[in-house]
Amino acid sequence: MQKFMEKIGLKRTQGRLTKEQSTQDSSNRFDISEDIGLKLICENTQCDVDLVAIHGDGGHYERSWSHSETKVFWLRDLLPSIVPKSRVLSFGYPRSKSPLSKMSTPEIAFLLLQELSRLREHTKSEKRKIIFLAHSFGVLILKGALINSSALGYNDIFVSTVGVMFFGSHPDVGQGLGSLASSSFPDDTLQSPQVAALRKEAEWLQTASSQFSAIEKQGEFKIVYFLESPTDGPMDSLSQNLQEQQEQQEQKILVIRMKKSHGMMIRFRNASDDDFRQVEKLITQIYNNQV
Repeated sequence: MQKFMEKIGLKRTQGRLTKEQSTQDSSNRFDISEDIGLKLICENTQCDVDLVAIHGDGGHYERSWSHSETKVFWLRDLLPSIVPKSRVLSFGYPRSKSPLSKMSTPEIAFLLLQELSRLREHTKSEKRKIIFLAHSFGVLILKGALINSSALGYNDIFVSTVGVMFFGSHPDVGQGLGSLASSSFPDDTLQSPQVAALRKEAEWLQTASSQFSAIEKQGEFKIVYFLESPTDGPMDSLSQNLQEQQEQQEQKILVIRMKKSHGMMIRFRNASDDDFRQVEKLITQIYNNQV
């Protein structure tokens, strides 16, 4: 394994893979830091599935998935016990509002496909099934990556995908983009050049999301949307849930309401967390093809 990691430009640090150098194409364009790229969180023997997590805008491949009080990093501490024969990976990308960010959203999506395909090729695991977990802006990155995977030469990633779990993004394209915009672009940064540049990518994001809706209706793979706790009253919450049930009937997806806020919905105190139990149940069902 060590020789393989050196061969593809990756090194292990405290049980994880960190980026030592990007591919030849990417290294010429991007300044890849240790927090950016695909990270190996844990790998069990006789793996038959890759679990790949993508954080939201301004997030971190480890901290975004960790509980601040208990320090439980559930991708490492809880997820392997759910799917023992898994390789758990977490993808990091630069904050869109950072002045150091030189990567557009399509380039981030390409980097995800590139690194995942590269890892699977060199470990001879191209046929291994994949389950993605994406939060907030990471949902749009993943949708764009999957929609464009064939055109970019990574159709094997799409074909191997058996399930995706989206956190904090509504199935409706307009509502999803609107809620993500409000959480990703605070008022005091509306006029920044970085946000203005990112907003120019809205057409790419909108197209990818619209095309992904077609995939949802076709039932290419299992899709679950986890939504944050509603901020309105009980009656409004009830009507929202009824509307979501109607959406599920029209599209082959599941929509689940969690009890947590947008930022906390991918952080679990421990394995007894009620929201984590929902995630655990559905990951198990997707893995076993029971959804």
